[in-house]
Amino acid sequence: MFQCGLLFSFICKDRRELKMTNENQHNNLSANRKTRSLKELFEEQLDSLPFSSSGYQSIDEVLSSDQKAIEFINHVLYLDRNVYDVQIDTQKLICKERAKHSVISFLFGLCVGDFCELLGNCSHIFDMENRRFIDINEPYINYKLWMMTSANHDYGYYSKYIHSDLEFNKLIRKLKIKHNVLDVKPSILGMIDTRFERERVMKNSSNKIIDYYDYARRFHKEREDYEIVDHGILGGLLIYDRIINQILEDNPMIANYLYDSNNYCDSGVYFNNVASYKACCLTICQHNFFKSKDSVSDELYGEQLRHLWHDRGYYIDKKHPLLLFLSLIDTIEHKKRFSTKNAWLRTNTLLEKVKLSVDKSLLIIDYSELYAYLDKNLMQKHIKVLNDHINGICNLETWTRFKAIRINDYAVAITYAENSIK
Repeated sequence: MFQCGLLFSFICKDRRELKMTNENQHNNLSANRKTRSLKELFEEQLDSLPFSSSGYQSIDEVLSSDQKAIEFINHVLYLDRNVYDVQIDTQKLICKERAKHSVISFLFGLCVGDFCELLGNCSHIFDMENRRFIDINEPYINYKLWMMTSANHDYGYYSKYIHSDLEFNKLIRKLKIKHNVLDVKPSILGMIDTRFERERVMKNSSNKIIDYYDYARRFHKEREDYEIVDHGILGGLLIYDRIINQILEDNPMIANYLYDSNNYCDSGVYFNNVASYKACCLTICQHNFFKSKDSVSDELYGEQLRHLWHDRGYYIDKKHPLLLFLSLIDTIEHKKRFSTKNAWLRTNTLLEKVKLSVDKSLLIIDYSELYAYLDKNLMQKHIKVLNDHINGICNLETWTRFKAIRINDYAVAITYAENSIK
């Protein structure tokens, strides 16, 4: 008993020293690092978009309203095609600000793309030995993949079926899905799987994604949430089907090319890249997966989702570069946190008062000015939201290989570690 107690004491001591060492390392790394506001960084990204952004003079214009944000997505991502012509119910708070959040996520990702080479690694979902596909899609392949994924990751919120209690097969019928991104059966469009490495996209199999759909439906129904259907799975299904229908409508002959696994059916037009959209939509389907918190929650997940139980080694890492990138950005993007009735802040305030420092090994997000603003204006509810947001960032290590530690109370330093001590 004494030996066990002594061993436990040593372990606790080691962990305390390790934590202090990590905090000291982060503080040393962050010392004297220049930070810049998101507003300034976003303006730079807007000016340097590799695709046409003509007509937009500033980020203020792009984010002045949800409609403007949707127009920006349609302009830059879909070459002014009205893909987002869905009806947005502005009476439902869960749908408000999602267009702005998507645009901010896209630009946020470009700002931190050098960190761990997240942006540059997006193309690693493809077979890098097959130079034909890579050459056709260069020089913007990473940019395209990130744009497709980030701008569409919350598309599910724009569907009325987000709050419908439907079994998966019934949902597919209701949505009138012709091209199911999760369909593993051989098909013409299924041939495009040869163009990306499925194991680098699929952290979870198609069947596991459907199992998670069933779990999320039970979970949200019990809580009487507005979101019954998982918005990631719903969005991935919708956007893929919509894009494929549009591509085939625009160019019926493209289906003939899909029979030939050696023909990569890319005419050079960005939105006609079927393989990229499938990879992005599969990533979107998985971006909202949560691990179980404890043994009680394990039971709700069930045996079919055993890999997500609290004591299982489910971590998103560089083996799944696009999913890792989206997981980070969707976690650190704070606009959605301050878009509710009880904790609303102007977008401009959030962009001006949050600052970044980025290099390949360290990302620092500084919320100190935002906190000072909230404190000065006695906005205690907002301060709680900010603290909850930072705690969520620090929780990254429970389901990804990122490590985040608070520094200077309201700043966070994020690094990447392939291995971690539990």
